[in-house]
Amino acid sequence: MARRTKISTNSLEKLGTQKLAALILAESAHNRPFKQVVQLALDTRDGPSSVAIGLRRRFSAIAKSRTFLEREKKREQLSELNALHAIIVGEIGEKDAMLALELLWKFIDLHDTVLERVDDSSGRFGAMFRETCPDLGALAEAANANPEHLAGMVFERLMDNGYGIYDELIPIMSHALGPNGRSALRKALTQRHSELSQVEKLPHSARHYRDSESTAIKLALRELADCEVDPDAFIATHDERTLANPRFAAEIAHRLLAADRANEALKFLDAAPPKTGKDSFGATEWRDARIAVLDALDRAPEAQRLRMTAFEERLSMSHLRDYLSKLPDTEAPPAERKALDFALS
Repeated sequence: MARRTKISTNSLEKLGTQKLAALILAESAHNRPFKQVVQLALDTRDGPSSVAIGLRRRFSAIAKSRTFLEREKKREQLSELNALHAIIVGEIGEKDAMLALELLWKFIDLHDTVLERVDDSSGRFGAMFRETCPDLGALAEAANANPEHLAGMVFERLMDNGYGIYDELIPIMSHALGPNGRSALRKALTQRHSELSQVEKLPHSARHYRDSESTAIKLALRELADCEVDPDAFIATHDERTLANPRFAAEIAHRLLAADRANEALKFLDAAPPKTGKDSFGATEWRDARIAVLDALDRAPEAQRLRMTAFEERLSMSHLRDYLSKLPDTEAPPAERKALDFALS
């Protein structure tokens, strides 16, 4: 049996324009989303502004729709959304980055409406919107967007991020925001957090929403601290309760260690030991952070004991390999045999 030709740009070009045009017309006759995309592609001949009019009109129609999408319609909708994204970033972004940035914000904001109308158990729609977000950063840089205005756009999305589409927005936009934009964003987040902390006597549902928003703000402030490589700003987002959590203490220790502040890192770890038992929450992260800190402080015997403890508790091969790599060549083989005997027992 002859091998089938793979569909690609080259193979489609060989069909010729007339054949391709006939196929597009046939599909457009019964596939409305596809027809919309074809029309937008035709509009690109008249420049970005002309395409933008069609895109805004299509965005409005998608936002207003309330019909639940079943299998075939889901595929059509996803295909259309991918095509719309390509037009914004490609056709418009190459000619007018600022206009493309404006349209891409509106496009990604459609996720609320779309995800309410589909069963996204496969995660394809959510992934498509999340994977589109990095283009916001590239377009914002290309457009030389105003940092303070950009900070406002980022703040709005972070405060209305129920589906988690904008989870990575701060690192994505960090470069485009620059120092001034990051400062404006931090100010907005801090002010909102202060407002939330002053609200009292709320019903249970409202308290839950407030606490969720407060947590989102703290996470955003930590991401800003990481973007600016500022461990002190990262630490400032933690309260007494979270500082006693071994997992959070480990996160702080790694950041202090990267800033050549190993002694301080060890103090945070000492203040938040995990509970006894190998399944204690955060124990693995805490131990790995402590090993790294002890190595940095040239306290090799203590670090080695912790590596061996990790191996003996969980048969962790990565800790065993690290342990063996630190031994002299003459000591490594017998230590490995001993470890394997322990594992077999």
